[in-house]
Amino acid sequence: MSQNISKIVSQNLKAALLENVGKLSAIGKVQSLADGVVKVTNLTSVGFGELVSFGFKNNNLLGIVFDITADSTKVIICATDGEISVNTPVYSLGTYPTIAVGESLIGTIINPLGEVLQGKSEITSGVSLFKFLVTGLQSLSVTPTTAFSLLLGTQLASSEADNTEVVLPDFSGLDASVDFYTALFSYFSLVTPTTIDLDFLLEDDEDDFYFGDFFAYDLWIGQSKFLVERKAPGIIVRSPVNEPMYTGLKFIDCLFPIGKGQRELVLGDRQTGKTAIVLDAMINQSAVFESQLFGYASASTGFSLERSHLFEYRKDIVFCIYVTVGQKLASTLQVYNKLKSTNALDFTTIVSTTAASVAMLQYLAPYVGCALGEYFRDSQMHCLIVYDDLSKHAVAYRQTALLLRRPVGREAYPGDIFYVHSKLLERSAKMHMNYGGGSLTALPIIETQAGDIAGYIPTNVISITDGQVFLETELFYKGIRPAINVAVSVSRIGSAAQVKALKQVTSTMKFELAQYRELEAFSGFSSDLDIVSRRIIHRGARLLESLKQPRYSPLLIEFQIVLIFAVMNGFMDDLSLSQIRNYETFLYKSLLSQERGLLILELIRVEQVITPDLSVFLNHFLTKVALAF
Repeated sequence: MSQNISKIVSQNLKAALLENVGKLSAIGKVQSLADGVVKVTNLTSVGFGELVSFGFKNNNLLGIVFDITADSTKVIICATDGEISVNTPVYSLGTYPTIAVGESLIGTIINPLGEVLQGKSEITSGVSLFKFLVTGLQSLSVTPTTAFSLLLGTQLASSEADNTEVVLPDFSGLDASVDFYTALFSYFSLVTPTTIDLDFLLEDDEDDFYFGDFFAYDLWIGQSKFLVERKAPGIIVRSPVNEPMYTGLKFIDCLFPIGKGQRELVLGDRQTGKTAIVLDAMINQSAVFESQLFGYASASTGFSLERSHLFEYRKDIVFCIYVTVGQKLASTLQVYNKLKSTNALDFTTIVSTTAASVAMLQYLAPYVGCALGEYFRDSQMHCLIVYDDLSKHAVAYRQTALLLRRPVGREAYPGDIFYVHSKLLERSAKMHMNYGGGSLTALPIIETQAGDIAGYIPTNVISITDGQVFLETELFYKGIRPAINVAVSVSRIGSAAQVKALKQVTSTMKFELAQYRELEAFSGFSSDLDIVSRRIIHRGARLLESLKQPRYSPLLIEFQIVLIFAVMNGFMDDLSLSQIRNYETFLYKSLLSQERGLLILELIRVEQVITPDLSVFLNHFLTKVALAF
């Protein structure tokens, strides 16, 4: 079996290598270099967006073709290490940027090149591994045929013993001027041999593990490679967004529900809690899974599972991708530590670029994160991706465009800035069951200036997404946190992403809040209000107070339903505003400590509707809680 696989792989590699070498035969040269933009001549066999490598010694120094003219090609460098000078050879790698994806990257911080910056990954970086192998073979001065024999794990001696013919690539027809090792590196590091049958790997003994098995083993443990920029799913393979994706925030889950596959924009000024909202949503995915696996009381005790056991439940988990663009490294590490302390890191991968990263890496970061998320979406799983933030992403793209001397438009952004964001966000989707039923939900972040949501980038992204959550500075300083402006925020999916029980308790909630806001403003000019108006203000103040939530404290949806039921049915009317927080804590403890409370939570989770009998049961339970409080 192993020899047959080696024969097939060898034949495929011969054709692939010859094709790759054909592209490498036209080697360009660096003509000039300035501000990260390299002008290359004689590089005729490249396409827009393809990867190039600057010489063999610097083959981990990659660039992306971003401009093609009749006599030259302009390349944006993807890294700052390595030295480039005039006349440095430039090789086309014959492929577009790819990224290693899979569950094994979970729990790590990586950069857009796939290099692990924090945490331990089971995936060996493709570029590093192949560079090591090829450099090692070069130091041994082996022939190309022997190199392929080693890399494919093929032993001629064992083939002779088995009387099996081993077909190795024939390099006699290759141009002698072509750097074989560069061709070998570019093929093995950037092309995934997905046609390999992995059954033979399981039949091998532990000692019978050769270089070639690395490639198959990487696939076996979950490593594959996705293009960084992929076409968004078409309308036929999509499914309507109707499955809730709970954030754990009462404001959002009750008023602006988000569904799996939706794109909900989070925007607001600096220091208004945008990152806190998305972190709560990520932490809540861990809490939801934890409650399903261990019960509601597990939230206070925490949990720990070995990775091998954890992924037995991966179809029930919402995995998370957190992409930082131009953020401080200290801020990224704070997010990493917070996710780790709340067990959410067990389901999360962070793609990080700092303000010191080159513009091209900042531009690529969201697309790399999206490719990681698409792996889960296309593997019948669910994923939540956060882009923090697309304002800095737009600035990075503007910087790149200005360096290339492209025509500018409004606010000096290039004319295709809308397309840059739309092709990214359109990749978020809920797939039809015939295509796996997975989903990729996006929470992009935009930073506004002085609360201006009519700016160029904010309006662009608003028109792309399926709703927005607007955080207002004035509300933030009033102590209303999360500082969500109910009048401006919206979810275009609406109640389609809510279970029936939540619809029942929140059906008039937004209307009552709007009435409260209007009458509250009016009451400042007149103290003579009728009884109905005073009742609306009284109830609205308690409703608003109950929606406040400290950061990093997401609430399971069953608790939210019970709380809102209590507010809307008048169980908090006799409490002062200062007592609301204490009552809320007492209510949660009562639900977890009493058998009736746990039964209520379980009935809501299973039935997902408040039946007349459950309504009576809830009223009786809340009456006892009110008396005990």
